[in-house]
Amino acid sequence: MDQRNSRTVNRIDYWRVVFTLLIMIFHFDDTYHLFPQVTGWYIAVEFFFLVSGYFLYDRFLRKGAKESALSYTVRRFCGIYPAYVIMFVVYYLILIPVMRPTFEDFAYHVLDSVPELLLMQGFGLGRGWNYVNNTTWYLSVMLVAGYFIYAMLRYRKELFLKVIGPLLVIACYAYLYRHNGSLDAVIPVEDFFRSYMLMRGFAGMMLGVYIHLLRERFGGETFGLNSGEAGGVPAYSAVGGALTERGLKVLPVLGSFSFILVIVLATQCRYTVVDYTYLVMIAFGVFTAMLTLPAAAEDGSILPALTEGLRRSAPGSPDREGVPAAAPRLASAAAKLSAISLEMYLLHDMFRAVILPYLLPWPETAGSKLILLALYIPAVTASAAGLHFAASRAARAVKERRAA
Repeated sequence: MDQRNSRTVNRIDYWRVVFTLLIMIFHFDDTYHLFPQVTGWYIAVEFFFLVSGYFLYDRFLRKGAKESALSYTVRRFCGIYPAYVIMFVVYYLILIPVMRPTFEDFAYHVLDSVPELLLMQGFGLGRGWNYVNNTTWYLSVMLVAGYFIYAMLRYRKELFLKVIGPLLVIACYAYLYRHNGSLDAVIPVEDFFRSYMLMRGFAGMMLGVYIHLLRERFGGETFGLNSGEAGGVPAYSAVGGALTERGLKVLPVLGSFSFILVIVLATQCRYTVVDYTYLVMIAFGVFTAMLTLPAAAEDGSILPALTEGLRRSAPGSPDREGVPAAAPRLASAAAKLSAISLEMYLLHDMFRAVILPYLLPWPETAGSKLILLALYIPAVTASAAGLHFAASRAARAVKERRAA
C-alpha cells in the first residue's frame, strides 16, 4: 500500500474513534452535567450514518448481483449480534443488584425487552425511549434502513438513485426540520412511517450512498482508487484526472478542518436548524476522507472499524512500504480503538447510567466530574476490548460448529 492510501485510511479510523468518544462524552455530560451548557455532539451520529451508507453501496457494487437484501441484512445482523447479545445479558446481570427487582418484576422486564433483544427498536413500536440500552437504537435503524436501501438498489437501482431516493431524503429532512427542528431526532417513535429515528437514519445513509456516487465522479489514477478493479466503476475520469497531487493533499485537510469546525461549533449552537449545516460539513469531511480509500475495502457497519488499511500499515506488515516512520504507533493505536468502537458504543451507556452512579457518589464539583470522566473512558475501553474478544470467540465457535 502506498503512502497516500495509508494516510487516508488512517485518517478515516482516527475520525471514527473521535466521533465515538464524542458520543460517549455527550451521554456522560447528559448524566453528570460536566459542561456549563449541553453540547451538540449528538451530531456525531450523522457521521456514522453517512459512512454506513457509503459502505452499503460499496458492498452493493461488489456483491449486489449475488447477494439479496435479506442476505445482506442477515450478514450485518450476525456481525453485530454476538457483541450485542453479550452486552444485553451483562447489562441485565448488573441491573439486578442495582434495581433489586422481585422475580415477577424481573420476568416482566425480560419479556418486555424481547423487541430490543431482537434489535427491533427501529421498526417504530410506539414505545418512545422505553428500552434497557437506549443508545442501541442506531444499530436497529441501520439494519432496517439498510435493508430497504439495498433492496431498492437491487430491483430499481436507476429509478431509486435518480428519483425515489432524492425525494425521500428531502421528505425525511423536511419532516424533521418542521416537526423537530434539529437533527437530535430519536423520539417520539409513533409508528413505522413517522419514526424520527428511522427518517434520520435512512436520510443519512442515503447521503452516504450519494457520497460514493460523487466519489466515482472524482475517481481516477490521481487518487489511486482502483475502482475499475473492485468497485465496478470507471477507473479513470476527466474530473479526477484534472485534480493534481496538491489537490489530493489539500482536500482531506479541508475535510478534517470541516470536522473540527463542527465539533467546536456544536458546543455553542445545538438543537437548532444549524444542525443541517453541520450535516453538510460532515458530508464534505466524509467525502474528502473517502477520496483515496481503496474501493476494495471490506464492508462493515459504521461502528465496527475499517481496520484493513491500518492492519496493512502496521509494523511488520509487508505492505508498509512508503508509510512514514512516525505513523506506525499512532496508526496501530487507532486501529485497535477503531476495531472495538462497536463495543465501546454498546457498553458506554451501561457505565454512564448504571455502573458509575452505583459504585461512586454523584460528584458535585467540576474537578471530581473530570476525574470521573477520566475513569469512565478507560473503563469503557478496557471492557470493550474484553467484549470484542468474547464476541469474536463466540462467533468463531458458531462458524466452526456450522462447518462441522
